[in-house]
Amino acid sequence: MVTPHSKNYQYLQDGLCELLLQSGGNPYMGQSLGNLLISAGFKNIENKTLPFHHYSNKDRQKLQDFIAYIDSWLAPTVPQIVAKLDLDKTRLTNGLEWFRSIGNRDNSAATAVIYRMFATK
Repeated sequence: MVTPHSKNYQYLQDGLCELLLQSGGNPYMGQSLGNLLISAGFKNIENKTLPFHHYSNKDRQKLQDFIAYIDSWLAPTVPQIVAKLDLDKTRLTNGLEWFRSIGNRDNSAATAVIYRMFATK
């Protein structure tokens, strides 16, 4: 999640999620993993969320570093999204460029949540 909002960035995010789904992945797996582990017979399930939230008014450099990290794996997906989903390359590229600018904008923020699970069988 990022602030401020951008329709082109949302288009890019939606494209990434669809690419993951069509590739047999699940972009929402973290939210479902606990129930899936129980269904598969796992016990002693421990669910931890690792939140990452950076915003420009507190520490701009941390926000810029976080954006650069996400960009390092997000940018290479754009050609794949275009090739596999036939989405608008210009909108995807504009969304990526807008995302890259977040760290330089006032009153901007970026958030991600990582789900980490531990279980025994």
